[in-house]
Amino acid sequence: MTKITVDTTNIPEDSETYTLSYSMGAIESGSYSSIEIFDGAISMEGSVRFQSGTGVQVGVGTIIEVNVVGTVTITFYGSPYGTEENAEISYDEDGYATITIIDAESGDDNGIYITNITVSNK
Repeated sequence: MTKITVDTTNIPEDSETYTLSYSMGAIESGSYSSIEIFDGAISMEGSVRFQSGTGVQVGVGTIIEVNVVGTVTITFYGSPYGTEENAEISYDEDGYATITIIDAESGDDNGIYITNITVSNK
């Protein structure tokens, strides 16, 4: 998977920080086993079903790679449709994140819905 560099043209010159927000509801509805979205900023492999205007439903075991360096925050639809307990986030040595969707001990895996993924280097 190709890692991308953040386009800094819209970041003020005196700023070295950025926050990028990726709304899953902006993607056209459809089901995939593998997809790259937002010009390669995010890739997903596993059970992925976009619902335009709402978000993306992901299955346990789905791997989401964030190809932008930064701290990742995930917004879930909420219990019982997924919470932060449904994600393990790991970072490689260069600062790229990989999100793994897991079973939650709370039982919140009745269709796990992600509405937004945010990446920040602040």
